[in-house]
Amino acid sequence: MLILNSACFTMPTKYQLSLHADKLKRRFLGGRPAPYAIVTLNGQDIGRTEIREPTQHPDWCISMTLEFSPGQKLPFTVFVYDWRGANSNDKLLAKAEFDASEVFRSPGHMQMKEDESRNNGAQ
Repeated sequence: MLILNSACFTMPTKYQLSLHADKLKRRFLGGRPAPYAIVTLNGQDIGRTEIREPTQHPDWCISMTLEFSPGQKLPFTVFVYDWRGANSNDKLLAKAEFDASEVFRSPGHMQMKEDESRNNGAQ
């Protein structure tokens, strides 16, 4: 489960997003992941979090620039990966799509989504 909270923002285009992931998949042999998140808009990276110490329940706060008018649909995707090392392929742990205008209009500027990668069989 991914939770997005946009409680902190300044006009017109700078937004601070709080991300929280819960119940991330464990590593092989029961180890906890070292998660980080990437936010994309139209396939382009617009924000990246730091890598957290091994946990299944990370929290992040990142700032990014989004330009949109009220009521305009602006879909973006949050990917959560397990960092496997500098020369390794990181594993996708979770994925969720949000619409910026819906998040900012929702009560408390918060929206929760289930992990979409599990529904699509992504590994």
